Amino acid sequence: MSTISTLLTILLVVVFFGVMIFLHEFGHFIAARLCHVRVLEFALGMGPKIVSRTSKKSGTVYSVRLLPIGGFCSMLGEDEDESVKGNEAAFCNRPRYQRFIILVAGAFMNLLTAFLAMCVVLCIQSGYTSNTVQGFYIPSYAGGLEIGDVITAVGDTEVTTEAELNAAIDALKNDLAVFTVERDGKSVTLPAIGLPQYRKDGEFYRMADFLVSGESGNETTVTHYTTASSRGGLMTGDVITHVNGRAVRVYSDISWEIALAADSPCTIDILRTDENGNETKVKLENIVFPVTSEDGVVMGSIDFGLQHKPLPGLFGTLGRAFEECVSAGKIVYRSLVQMIAGRFGTAGISGPIGVAGTIGEVASYGFGPLLQLFVLISINLGLCNLLPLPALDGGRLLFVILEMIRRKPINPKYETAIHAIGMILLLALTAFIAVMDITRLIGG
Repeated sequence: MSTISTLLTILLVVVFFGVMIFLHEFGHFIAARLCHVRVLEFALGMGPKIVSRTSKKSGTVYSVRLLPIGGFCSMLGEDEDESVKGNEAAFCNRPRYQRFIILVAGAFMNLLTAFLAMCVVLCIQSGYTSNTVQGFYIPSYAGGLEIGDVITAVGDTEVTTEAELNAAIDALKNDLAVFTVERDGKSVTLPAIGLPQYRKDGEFYRMADFLVSGESGNETTVTHYTTASSRGGLMTGDVITHVNGRAVRVYSDISWEIALAADSPCTIDILRTDENGNETKVKLENIVFPVTSEDGVVMGSIDFGLQHKPLPGLFGTLGRAFEECVSAGKIVYRSLVQMIAGRFGTAGISGPIGVAGTIGEVASYGFGPLLQLFVLISINLGLCNLLPLPALDGGRLLFVILEMIRRKPINPKYETAIHAIGMILLLALTAFIAVMDITRLIGG
């Protein structure tokens, strides 16, 4: 990467995170002002002040700070002490419901902007990916293998029977397949093809996504293409409604359920329309999808494509954007559950440094994909901030909710101590993730 490209990526990352953090803190700021809480300072960035201005009307300090790694909305009485006792403008002295609103407002602003950004994404794409099957992913077809080709070798291994062909493909394990075929009386060597993979006894093997005749004399002649889902009964035009019992509405719902299933059998519920327009509910069972493995995490891989459909008017677009955001939110929380359960481990965790690399990579594909990433990270930021953990807004919310239940305040000394410990742990976790990100970058 050139120096200019690196600088542009850094600038993009600063703007990317800066906008999200600004919107989050702006949510707190607006809610605080509406609830008549005095805002001491509204800052973008951390560290020493670069520029600041004090409002003559409210006394709020607006500042931009040196390090573009965060921001804050400092309110009077966030940590209750004797100096604000009886002061109605202090956060701690406002009614419980107002404190609840102020604390939720930051995450709400992130979720709202994610929704609006998703509306823009759908408009840019001039449509959306439906849950109707359009076709199937066939790597061998994409790699140039044609119906009628007679496969004569896999790599350096010559094959003349179906059994020899299957054994040669099995022997590839993680390697790509280089087929030599006889086509129109000529020998043709095809480019390397990444055939689908399956796992057996902890080892990964390649599998054919095509069928051969198996007939004597031309056993290795390609007769047609196949995939796990098509073998399981899935057909073009089927509308997928459930995967493993979970309702699916958008592409990410479907791909996520298949990914989590890994190499376990899947059940897919579909609606199938016949030539007379009659709809029938069909349940397809025991479909084992191909798998991929990264950093030791095995995930199922979708092997079919879904139809792209035009936007269904203004309200339909808003509804579709909402569904996409809900799907992303469910994935965020379910990913956290999977991580806590130990399935993903620490390899799948990235902080700002790791995400910065992703932002730079996605930006090369255009504004639409970059905006989609903005949506996902905004939803991630908003929802994770609501987790009931000390030092996060969710941790403070938990104390407000407990106060509502108990109908009396919790000793501020204990709450302050818990949040202080939480902040120390959060900073330690941030440093740990940063070290992992840097290690991955250095290691390539």
